[in-house]
Amino acid sequence: MLEFQLETVVASGPRIMTALGLTIYIATVSMLSGLAVGLVVSLLRGSGFQPFRLLAVTYISIFRGLPLIAFLIWLYFGVTVAFNIQLSPISAGIVVMTIQSSAYLAEIYRSGMEAIPHTQRQAAVALGLSPVRVFTDVQFPQAVRIVLPAIGNEYIGLVKGSALVSVLGVAELMRTSQQLVQFYQLPFEFFTTAAVLYVAVGVGLGRLFRIVEKRIRY
Repeated sequence: MLEFQLETVVASGPRIMTALGLTIYIATVSMLSGLAVGLVVSLLRGSGFQPFRLLAVTYISIFRGLPLIAFLIWLYFGVTVAFNIQLSPISAGIVVMTIQSSAYLAEIYRSGMEAIPHTQRQAAVALGLSPVRVFTDVQFPQAVRIVLPAIGNEYIGLVKGSALVSVLGVAELMRTSQQLVQFYQLPFEFFTTAAVLYVAVGVGLGRLFRIVEKRIRY
């Protein structure tokens, strides 16, 4: 009968929690960067200047369609070597996850902006607001309220997707779990612990975003 070796897992707790912290760090930095880049891409996509719009559409199409693990390997083992770029595994992971998340977030922003009635923009212009003020004071705040659940889902997806950064040797949660499994020969215990932690973080983030959504809605 299987006996869960809890003592060994507890003894490895500090190492596991450090790895979890690195997982959250990678996902958070990628998310914040992706929000900024995604907003720029979304604005370019909605631009009246066709070359900008075409560039944004191409960016979104490429990086939404490229598998994350293939992108990671191509950038770290291909691009950095070909162009002699010095990039740490963590930095490479963040760059890749930022680029890919920004492509998804650009579409999320676009859906939020399109959900706002066009008459609100017309009314703001009629009141004498500049295009920048129309965006910052009228459109963007409403769009954020609309797309916040989707942004939360993207963040949770980044936490889970960060497990793929382990292929670059980054000692995040999944890589550390694999190392502990190899050392102690306890796959069920450590992989179960990793799964529980991923679920716990996902559930926690989901509740956090629901709280924020309720607060900014009123």
